[in-house]
Amino acid sequence: MNRDRGQTTLDFAIGVSVFLLAVAFVFSFIPGMVQPFADSGQEDMTVSNRLADRLATDVLTSGEPYILDKSCTMSFFEEDAPADVPNYCAFEGGGVEDVLALDLRTNVHVSLTGDLNDDGTEESYTAGDSIPASGSTTTATRRVTVDGTPTKLVVKVW
Repeated sequence: MNRDRGQTTLDFAIGVSVFLLAVAFVFSFIPGMVQPFADSGQEDMTVSNRLADRLATDVLTSGEPYILDKSCTMSFFEEDAPADVPNYCAFEGGGVEDVLALDLRTNVHVSLTGDLNDDGTEESYTAGDSIPASGSTTTATRRVTVDGTPTKLVVKVW
């Protein structure tokens, strides 16, 4: 049998190297191809910022952004669905999910902290779902005024 032609060690090493490079290339780019379909939490940041902006510039104001109307704000933070929402407010009552038109998958907690009673102590008003003890939340904060009193509006989404 004549063995004039055959595979040398160098041919084998080059072939295996090219194969391993191709496999490494495929495995390095597959996660990037499926990443847009994975839940990354980035949408929570967008949702919390949009909700905070909507509350501070539209829902709780009487026309001027970041200056909240006290009657609308107190109606929004009432425990039960308020029945006596002033006519000029941008919402008609209901829970936080109804006012902000949220879907069932989005949990939200809204709080307002400031001296709204002019007694020198800060009060905190909350609305929405209870904040979970574990897990991550995304927070958006806005500095607003209510009847000339500086307050902090915090929206947490998870």
